[in-house]
Amino acid sequence: MLRRLLRRVRAALTSTRAERDLRDELQLHLDLQTEQFLRAGMTPAEARAAALREFGGLEQAREACRDARGLAVLRELPQDLRYAGRMLRRDFGLTLVVMTTLGVGIGANTALFSVVDAVLLKPLPFPDSDRLVILKEQTASRPNRAVAFPDFLDWRARTSAFEDMAAALIVGGVLSGDGVDAERVFGRAVTREFFATLGAALALGRTFTADEDQPGGARVMVISHAVWLRRYGGDRRAVGRATSYNGESHTIVGVLPETFDYYGRTNANNDIFVPLGQLKTQSYMQRRDSSPVLVLARMKAGVTLERARADLSALAASLAQEHPATNGGVGATVTPLLEDYVGDMRLALSVLLGASWLLLTIACVNVANLLLARASSRRQEIAVRLALGARRGRIVRQLLTESLLLSSIGGALGLFLAWIAAGWLAQSAPIALSRMEEVVLDWRVVLFGAATTTITGLAFGIAPALQTSGVELQQVMRASGRAVSGGGKRLREALVVGQVALCVALLIATGLLVRSFQRLVEQDPGYDPANVVTMRLRLPDARYRTREQVLPVLDALTKRIAAIPGIDSVSLTSGVPLGRRSDQAFVPPGRPAERRDRAPLALTQWVGPGYHQTLGIGVLAGRTFTAADRAGAAPVAIVDDEFARRYLPGRELAAVLGQRVRLLGDGEVPREIVGVVRHIHHSSLEEDSRAEIYIPFDQAEPTWQLEIGRAMDIAVRSGVAAEAVVSGIRAAIRAFDPELPLSHVTTLEAALDRSMGARLFNLVLLLVFGGAALLLCVVGIYGVVSYSVSQRTREIGVRMTLGARPEDVVRMIVGRGLRMVLLGAAGGAISALMLARLIEGLLFGVRARDPITFASVLALLTIVAAAASYLPARRAAGLDLAAALRQD
Repeated sequence: MLRRLLRRVRAALTSTRAERDLRDELQLHLDLQTEQFLRAGMTPAEARAAALREFGGLEQAREACRDARGLAVLRELPQDLRYAGRMLRRDFGLTLVVMTTLGVGIGANTALFSVVDAVLLKPLPFPDSDRLVILKEQTASRPNRAVAFPDFLDWRARTSAFEDMAAALIVGGVLSGDGVDAERVFGRAVTREFFATLGAALALGRTFTADEDQPGGARVMVISHAVWLRRYGGDRRAVGRATSYNGESHTIVGVLPETFDYYGRTNANNDIFVPLGQLKTQSYMQRRDSSPVLVLARMKAGVTLERARADLSALAASLAQEHPATNGGVGATVTPLLEDYVGDMRLALSVLLGASWLLLTIACVNVANLLLARASSRRQEIAVRLALGARRGRIVRQLLTESLLLSSIGGALGLFLAWIAAGWLAQSAPIALSRMEEVVLDWRVVLFGAATTTITGLAFGIAPALQTSGVELQQVMRASGRAVSGGGKRLREALVVGQVALCVALLIATGLLVRSFQRLVEQDPGYDPANVVTMRLRLPDARYRTREQVLPVLDALTKRIAAIPGIDSVSLTSGVPLGRRSDQAFVPPGRPAERRDRAPLALTQWVGPGYHQTLGIGVLAGRTFTAADRAGAAPVAIVDDEFARRYLPGRELAAVLGQRVRLLGDGEVPREIVGVVRHIHHSSLEEDSRAEIYIPFDQAEPTWQLEIGRAMDIAVRSGVAAEAVVSGIRAAIRAFDPELPLSHVTTLEAALDRSMGARLFNLVLLLVFGGAALLLCVVGIYGVVSYSVSQRTREIGVRMTLGARPEDVVRMIVGRGLRMVLLGAAGGAISALMLARLIEGLLFGVRARDPITFASVLALLTIVAAAASYLPARRAAGLDLAAALRQD
């Protein structure tokens, strides 16, 4: 078989000599036949003609011999390409339209694949990253919570499915000294197995030793590549140097490589890493009812995700039996690290990739329709070639070569557009979208684009090729050079119907997301974000060790900031909207206490006086906090109207005042509700409504007051520009203590815009796809109707001669176009109804079967289709009757 193939290839490559031999041999046979007829008494001319007839066609015989001796495809490919090139140059206008159409379709598809490849398909930059998983605990009220440190120790000691397991706790503080300005940094306290579990090697130095990962161990630190460059200029001697972190001297023992990417290079929590074991003596690290750490694990080779989940569930069940008071009802989850990392982007990307495929399919249908129309004008040419002896397979191959050449040109343009789009996507994507900085046009994406180009060329080329090669010779030859009416009208109209159906499905999906975004923008956040600037202040732990050291500083800084000209109000808080938040278990008014893991949770903020006024949160009943709500005064709380609706249903808001609520873990003192405020969307505008409780910061439990007091958020309402406000605050704080850095400086309006960035980004992409699909659809309708008019010119002329009015002609042609559109729209609407559930997770405030969206899309498409049909109809209505009747 291989020898045969090689022989054929050799024959194809040595075609010149073989062609000469073939020609000589066939000529010999023809001469012998001619001599035979001469001997029978014919004249030379008669003998030659008879020999040719007997031979059955010289060119056909040559083709048969060529096929028998070698790979005709290889030999004829250059010839086919040259011929295809000439045809494309001859129909340059058509070539330009097809190239642009395919370029847009392939470019959009390839660009989207570059995003999917970077976010979902590329492995994380760690060895065998598919074995890395995130372990979490699960309760009825908190299905996805962090892990209690004693539980982590038990999991690590008893597991049989995991090779390594490490715990991490997000920390933050102030780096200072080294002759560089103090800097706010965020990182992780990790067990010493953390880097080994990831399989990450350090660029310089080492990780932590067992002694360092214990209470009282040496203060050491691993820093990121960015911090190394920023603070030490990339000096290798930074390893071994001492630096001040939260006021305590730490020795730098290692530097991470630039490629280290744990939850994204833009993740600020990778600045520094310190030993977690040194925190073991903290009470929250010793309790099983506290869940502060995140657990990273590496599954053993050959262990499946299901086996790991079963193993961890068995461990959780065992701990529930051993510690029923704290672990009763506590399960465990195992999630691949990549899946935990990308979050809900999988659904959004799947929808966008599906939209790009729809767009490419619509483009293919459009191109197929254009080629079908062109094929009709080539029927005479094809018939002549068949009459001269060309085989149908040869004709099909030639036409497919033209299609593939067209798709290759379109694919090249598409790759260029994809390269531009990939760069734009990487630069413009909101920071909330994971791994978008990795979007590039690498060899994987180029290979995908090349495969798409080939499939596309075959997809839109095969129907015109089969139709064109199937001409009836007798019918065409009878035409004797007159225009030959094209066939395939039903096929072209069917393609338009399919195109409209795909377009309707895509436009409805786009419309649903547009409506969702509109609802989101109209959503009332519950606060007034205008003119509010927020920031975070971190006090170094070593210099502010006690509550008595922290509180006076906060009080003094608040007064200094309030005294800055232009500032209307200022308040401290444990978390501003769209920033940090804390869930707290509590006992609702009038209800018995439940076990912590079963108690309801509420968003809880510890705030200073004037917080609600500063953020513009409306007071619905009672009052806000005042300076009188201090430590030692009667414990009070403020709740929102969502809290009242859920836990005190049926009561007037005024009747909520005076009720008592008790937070678990906050001294557990009953607090009198003194005010009811409007519910605010704390995490995002599309979050589920959750009850919220506000506590005066001065009345927080002393240990908690110390912890949150060292990292408070500051909210400022001002009538002057945000830049001036921030500059004044920085100056005031620097004058008070130059080693107190500010971080997370922003305005609430900017934070609100960022919270909608991912949704807006997806919407813009889908709008581009939808707009392009609509444009292609209009072009397709116009092309088919226009071609139909050109084919029916004589018929229209006869109709008008017999009395048809121009408006009758317009009505007839537009009606035909609308029938195609309505058929396609019906199919598209049914498809959209079936697919609507797939995008339900991306909708907000709109049902997947929203009738307004469906009706709007169908109305839009009908109007546009009518306009596309009207133009050729008007042209038909203005025909020159004499010329039309003369047309054959």
